[in-house]
Order: sequence, then structure tokens, then C-alpha cells
Amino acid sequence: MSIASTVVLIKNLADAGLAGTDGGRIATGWLIVEDLLTVVILVVLPVLFGPGEVDAAAAAMGLGAALAKTALFMGLMFVVGSRALPHMLIRIARFCPRELFQLAVIVVALGTAVLAAWLFDLSFALGTFLAGVVVGGSKISHRVAAEAIPFQDLFSIIFFAIEADMPLCAGDILGLAGSAAQIEAALALLGRGRG
Repeated sequence: MSIASTVVLIKNLADAGLAGTDGGRIATGWLIVEDLLTVVILVVLPVLFGPGEVDAAAAAMGLGAALAKTALFMGLMFVVGSRALPHMLIRIARFCPRELFQLAVIVVALGTAVLAAWLFDLSFALGTFLAGVVVGGSKISHRVAAEAIPFQDLFSIIFFAIEADMPLCAGDILGLAGSAAQIEAALALLGRGRG
């Protein structure tokens, strides 16, 4: 919830024109510190409060392993990712259509999240956060930000759902799409009857 609330606050501050004020910068700074602490908590809590009873030695070993995985993933992202991801995005931006570049940005964000979860047993939020940090520090960060604006609300919703641990399955999504289609059809029929 922490990371999702930061996204919402920053969006609201920017919409209100308050992001650059002293209060806006202080609020954003506190939320970023909160997010970083949340990352540590996301790594530590599953180890300390996982299934079954764990003695102090096993908890210390599990905590050490979780922190080592996190450090390894962060190291790979900052050493390899900071070179490979921007280079790849620059080449795609130069030689491919705009739509392919947008798709590449989405694949980088979600792909990094999946790799963090599958290979390092870390959260999706941490993987995506680090992808954003790496790409945000590159020469192409302004283009990525501009191309990602249409998807900003979509990503906010996805990460809010992930952070809130909302269980959505494909059936739920198809049911929602079907309901939306029924409402749209009813509105279209009502609109025809008026004219």
C-alpha cells in the first residue's frame, strides 16, 4: 500500500501544481523513505513470519539469504541493468516505431518485476521500482516518462492491486469486461431511442 500511496500523492501534487513547493518536496521525501523501509520490510517479514516455527538461528540464516538475494538483484540491476536496459531502449527508440517503444517500456517494467519474483523470490513492486530507478537515471528517461504517461494510471491501479494483495483472476477480469460491454450496449440503445 505504501508504494501505491506514494504514486497517488505524487500524481495529486503534480495535478495541483504543488510538487515543486517546499511542502510537496517534504511530503514526497517522507513517502520515499517510507517506501524504502517498506522494501526492507517486504524482504524481512516473510522470513521472520513464514510458515511454521523457526528458531533464532534459522531465522537469522533466512534473513541473511533474503538480504543477500536482494543485494544481488540490486547489484545486477545497477551494474548490468543500468547499461543494458537504457542501451536497448535507445536502440528501439531510434530504429522502431513509437508503439514498439511503448511496448518495450512496459516489457522492461513488468519483465524486471517477474525476474525479481521468479529468480530472486522478491516482490513485483521491488523489481519494478528498481527498473524505474535504472531507466530513470539514463539519457532516455525523458522519452520513457513521456511515453509512459498514457499508462501511468494503469500501472497505478495494477500496483495498488498487487500491494493490497487483491486476488484477481482471469475470470474476474472477463466478468468485468462483460459487464462493461453490457452497460455500453444499454447506453447505446438508450441513446438511439432519444434521437
